[in-house]
Parts: sequence; structure tokens; C-alpha cells
Amino acid sequence: ETQVAMEDIPVVTLVNSFAFNVAADGTFCGYTNIGICNVSEGNLNVREEATKDSKIVGKLPKNGACEILGYEDEWMHISSGEVEGYVMGEYILEGTPAYEAAQEIASYVAKSTTDHLNVREEPNTDCKVIASMSTDTELDVIEDMGEWIKVDVNEEIGYVFSEFVEVSLQLPHAKTITEIRYGDGVSDIRVEICDYAMQFIGNPYVWGGTSLTKGCDCSGYV
Repeated sequence: ETQVAMEDIPVVTLVNSFAFNVAADGTFCGYTNIGICNVSEGNLNVREEATKDSKIVGKLPKNGACEILGYEDEWMHISSGEVEGYVMGEYILEGTPAYEAAQEIASYVAKSTTDHLNVREEPNTDCKVIASMSTDTELDVIEDMGEWIKVDVNEEIGYVFSEFVEVSLQLPHAKTITEIRYGDGVSDIRVEICDYAMQFIGNPYVWGGTSLTKGCDCSGYV
């Protein structure tokens, strides 16, 4: 059996103000039947079907978490992040080993709830803005300071206003091929829109024009 009795999972308290525990509904970081990627390095391919020559739809990083949906011979059917597909079961921890590993791996992240979230050099609004984050961007939390959250931004310390982020305990998850190529949070539809628009680069600019082929201005282009 891959399910684990909740009373068998130890409770750990973090050094900051957050509590680390299994939820009342039996889930851990949102996972009911958790699996942890157990590769020595790199990523585990997530395939569209349970065959080695099937299309790769995403990659699950070392220590990445997934929901185990089922089994097909040596393959596991999983979902993780925006990815659903099949991985080789030999590389996935499940049951008690998975829960134990998850407790070591899990960390708190702050997800932006607004576009253009300012990450500041100090915990005040008078100092320099070192980065600006779009909606749903996630930053590793270093410390909850109440009004401000101390975060890691590409190995640089920054501060975000707590009102504009959601802090939650999370585990690493799989990335789609689009996210790997273009960055976290980038959807397939966003890439398709950009690719479509870019084919018209070099066409004439026409004041008030609305034709992408015969000519348009900026409003017509949009």
C-alpha cells in the first residue's frame, strides 16, 4: 500500500513563525498520494504515454513532488504542477519514504498576487526596487517579518510587502517544456500569441491602420 497513516508522520516546527504539519484532510502540501523524484541529478522525463519513445511533456526535477495517479507496468501515471504524464516508477519514492523525504525538502514560498510586485532592497517603500515580479511568480521565503516578507531573489536578499503575496509551504514540481524554454509561469497560449504576432514584424506602419499585412499602427496591432 502507498497510503500512510497520518499519525505515523512526525510533526516538525520550523525556526520561523510557520507551522509544518499534515493538513486536517490528510494532504501534505496539497498531495494526497505523494511521490518524490529520486534521481541522482538532473531531471526525470515526464512522457505523454507509458512508453520510452512517447513525447516528453515535462520534466520533474530531483526531489520534485508529484501526485501518484496510478500504475501501468513499470510506469507511474503522475501529475505535478501543470504537467500530467508518465514516469519510470523506479525513480519515484512513495509511501513512508516519500513523506519523510518531503519533510526535508519542503520550503515556504511567497507567490505574487499582483502584477509588477516590487522587490525592495530594504523593508520600506523609500529604498531601491531590485526586481519586479508578475502575478503568480514564486519567491523563496527567508523570514516572515509581519508587514514584510524577506525573500531570496536569484540568490540576492529582497523584501516584498506581505499584503501582495500568498505564503505557503510547497515542494518543487515538474515544469512544462514551455516553462523550461521560456520561464516559470509562461503558458503555451502566451507563447502561441507571441509566435503569431512576431510573423508580422517588418510589415508597414500605417497611422490608424488595422491590417497586420497591409499596415497598422500600435493600437491596430494590439
